[in-house]
Amino acid sequence: MQIITRISDCLEKTIKVSGLVALVLMIAMIFVNIVSRYTFKITFGVAEEWTVWLMIWSVFAFIGVNIKEEAHLAVDLFPKMLKGKTRTIFEMFISTVMIVFGVFFLYACWSDVMMTKMIHVRSITSIPVPVWIVKLCLPLGMAFFVFHAIERMLHNIQQLKEEGGKC
Repeated sequence: MQIITRISDCLEKTIKVSGLVALVLMIAMIFVNIVSRYTFKITFGVAEEWTVWLMIWSVFAFIGVNIKEEAHLAVDLFPKMLKGKTRTIFEMFISTVMIVFGVFFLYACWSDVMMTKMIHVRSITSIPVPVWIVKLCLPLGMAFFVFHAIERMLHNIQQLKEEGGKC
């Protein structure tokens, strides 16, 4: 469990730093685009497109971090009413559902990326970018989601062992 926790912490730090870098890049591109538009009457379509892509990448990369930190939106009225072993078993069930959903969505996203790569779709800006690179954030985000859902499941199993016979 310690190895998974270390990997998870390293992954979380990497995602947070990359999210910060993406945010700075988005702000810089938008700022340069605004200044050049009003000063030189020149606009860069690449800046508009790439800021959207960076935002999408940031959102999907943070899916797993939100699962780990339990920062996602949730209706927790029912789980809050449960206590002890019953609550842990319920959370294990939720983790299982998350893993199953994540694996199916990961497969679907990966299939979409491979299809986009196979048909050679490119962006239509002045700097053409293969769209599969943009779509790669979907399976990557879902892989983070599944990893953190498995981490949550292992934490629940450990918690269940510690609780022993308590109900």
